[in-house]
Amino acid sequence: MKTTLQFAGCLLLAILFSSIDGLYAQTITLIPELEQGHNYTGFMDARQYTSTYPPVILNGSLYCTYTDPTNRGRLAKFDGTTIKLISNPDDGPGYTGNQIVFNNAIYGQYRDANYLFRLAKFDGTTLTLLPNPDGGWGHDGFLAVLNNTLYSRYQDINTNCRLAKINTSTTETSFAITGVSAVSCMPITDGKQAVTFTPQYSGLTGQPISFSVVNELQPTTSPGPYRLELYSDNPAITLKATQEGTVGEASYVFNWKLACGSLRKAASESLTPMSIVAMPNPVSGQTVEIEVQGAGGQLVIYQVIDEHGRPMSQLRIEQAEVVDRQTLRLGASPGIYIVNVSTLSQVKTLSVIKQ
Repeated sequence: MKTTLQFAGCLLLAILFSSIDGLYAQTITLIPELEQGHNYTGFMDARQYTSTYPPVILNGSLYCTYTDPTNRGRLAKFDGTTIKLISNPDDGPGYTGNQIVFNNAIYGQYRDANYLFRLAKFDGTTLTLLPNPDGGWGHDGFLAVLNNTLYSRYQDINTNCRLAKINTSTTETSFAITGVSAVSCMPITDGKQAVTFTPQYSGLTGQPISFSVVNELQPTTSPGPYRLELYSDNPAITLKATQEGTVGEASYVFNWKLACGSLRKAASESLTPMSIVAMPNPVSGQTVEIEVQGAGGQLVIYQVIDEHGRPMSQLRIEQAEVVDRQTLRLGASPGIYIVNVSTLSQVKTLSVIKQ
């Protein structure tokens, strides 16, 4: 009788044991590489990552990290015969490992095009990125399952390490339009007004957003603010948005006529001009501190976008201090970043240079 056992050590080798007349022979065979470049390893290129993550098994196949010739992290599948590289969802540094199998899927860490750590999900066919709950550094630590719920370490927008509870339900839509800010209204003619506003989002991943208004504005990737000329017999408009790499479309009904009426009432009251300053500017780190004066007690929205219009981070303060200071995260690349600070009646913008 002959028995065979195969073992793949991080997609590198197979060991064959056979029983012949009571004597054992051992053979080690190297699995052929897919392409020239870095070898299969249990870790990413040591120049970038130092942790060693073991492979996992899903549906009878072994999965491990792989560094391809372009020095990008990939998820590799070995079915016992052949090796296949799973396509990355964007052009960032890629899959970094620390994977775990949960609910018949692989969850692992992924560094996206904005150098943020995201949670990646592989369902056996496609690798997709889950949205981060804020503009923080992201999922940069452990993954663990407790009571059939997935948890990870998460570094938030204020650089605090938090415990993140991950909803793995396929019906959850994290990306959404949560409201509007920086609304201004200007009468044009009787029954017609120019309305300017900036939509607010949740579930931002740093990927481009396509925004549109039903029957009023064609899809655009401009971050806003947006200006529409609207008639009073159409008091509510429907805002639509999609985020690249995120499934589904967000929708929000904006009653601009009600908002403009509230602004007219507020305009009769004294208005303190708002001022904002960045400290320092230029900045060399990943964050910048923004000081706002003239918005005490008001709802304040902070937003950072890069020079290509891609959202980097967003912060909502329900009731600002008289002198309000907040730390906002920038992108990883040097360049110019735009900081928008808005209340229900004012909006201020400044440029921050990241060296």
